[in-house]
Amino acid sequence: MALTDFVLPTEEVSFPGGSFAVRGLSLEDITVLLTSHGPAMEQFFKKYSGSPDESSPMEIGMNLVAQAPAVAAQIIALAADEPEKANVVRKMNLAVQQVALEKIAKLTFDASGGPGKFVEAVIRLVQGTTNLKGSLQR
Repeated sequence: MALTDFVLPTEEVSFPGGSFAVRGLSLEDITVLLTSHGPAMEQFFKKYSGSPDESSPMEIGMNLVAQAPAVAAQIIALAADEPEKANVVRKMNLAVQQVALEKIAKLTFDASGGPGKFVEAVIRLVQGTTNLKGSLQR
C-alpha cells in the first residue's frame, strides 16, 4: 500500500441539524495543543501516563471536558480539520462534545495501542525534542 492509497479513518458526530467528521489526533495536533495549552496538557498526560490501558474513552473525554473545556474544544476542532472553529465547538452541548471526544479518543488510541501507549509516545517525543533543543543551544 502506498501513501496515495491511504484513507484516513474518520467517524461522524451528529448534532441537531447536521454532523461533522473527526479523525484521530496526529503529532502535529499534539504539538499545537502543547503549545496552546501546555499546563493543562501536562496534567492530562501525567494522569494517563501511569494508568493502565483500561481508561475508557468516555472517562478520558469527560475528565477533559470538566477540567479543561478550552482544550477539549480545540481537540475537537483539530480532529475535524477546522482548528479555527474551536469557539464554535465550545458552544456545542456537552453530549455532542462528549461523543466527539469519545470518537477522537477511539481513533487516536486504537491506532497507537491504547491511551497509556499513546501518552508514553507523546512524552518520549516531547522529552526528545526538549533534549534536542537543549543540545542545539550549546
